[in-house]
Amino acid sequence: MATLGKAGLIEALFSESTFGLQQARRGSARATVGNGNALGGAPVPDYEDADLAYVLPISLVAELPSWKGANFVRLGGALTAGDGIGANALDNEARVGRVMLQFLHAPRPDLLFGVGVVYDNSRIETIDNAAAFRGKVVTAREGFGFQALYAQDFAGPWAAMAKAEWQIGTQNLDYELGVAPGVQLEFEQNDQGDDQFYFEGQLIGSYTHDDISLVPQGWIGRPVLGVTYQHNSIEEVVNTLGATVSGPNGDAEDYGMVFARIGVERAMMPTPDLQFLPKLSAGLDLEYTNSLDTYIDEPVYGVVSAGLGITSHGQRLDLSYTLHQGLSGKRQQQSIVASTTINF
Repeated sequence: MATLGKAGLIEALFSESTFGLQQARRGSARATVGNGNALGGAPVPDYEDADLAYVLPISLVAELPSWKGANFVRLGGALTAGDGIGANALDNEARVGRVMLQFLHAPRPDLLFGVGVVYDNSRIETIDNAAAFRGKVVTAREGFGFQALYAQDFAGPWAAMAKAEWQIGTQNLDYELGVAPGVQLEFEQNDQGDDQFYFEGQLIGSYTHDDISLVPQGWIGRPVLGVTYQHNSIEEVVNTLGATVSGPNGDAEDYGMVFARIGVERAMMPTPDLQFLPKLSAGLDLEYTNSLDTYIDEPVYGVVSAGLGITSHGQRLDLSYTLHQGLSGKRQQQSIVASTTINF
């Protein structure tokens, strides 16, 4: 995988950061739409979102025997803990676990295909701080699905990756709504189907000082162009109050964005010795579809990120901080990631 790694493809292919970012935005938006709709035409709060997430991904990769090309098996996982920050109308506290097993085949050093299975388990507690009598909603979701992966270095400055995932999911919602001092209305929405399709594609550039004089010697310029799309189908069920419900915005949700980054990172030297590899990037996210933007319409984000890769004898630890700031000030997402890759 050395050729693909040098082109920046392996990090993008194995990363869960864009997928996780999108789930966080959608989760917050679902809670906001559900809360606003429940007010039944009454004045709604001035909704804003601000979240900080700690993410711990791990990737175990082993090479398998192959009569042609190279085969690999990858066991990946990620734990995410996210909490709302600031005094907002809604406060979301999320705990998410994700595990995947993938089989990867590289017919030649510059090309890779893969398939995999994935399991998700999440719990999100949404606390309503703006209500006259404080309440909360707890959403628990499980999902199992299949993945397809692709990466190719075009032997020039550009390379490409794509991954798609289909999940069959089920969610349970527990409501505790304050209706009077010391009085709560409690009801449940159980075994509701929540299936989702996710796609992500990226074009990744690699430019050295020889290509562009502004890139420092020993560094790599990394322009990135990307796109995502996600569709969720939500089953119509009857809750414990006897009401027929689906999602907060109906039985279907769509979300998609395009993004661009420009960054630099220290080039890894062809040596097993300990290396420290800093990187910086900045860019924009632009939502081109979002069916959950009823109360927070924040389609454009500025993005800045700083990180440090530490590698030795084929093993790697990546530390990073990323800020996504909505340009109208309605939504902010921060993440601190410590990602470990172990090769056997």
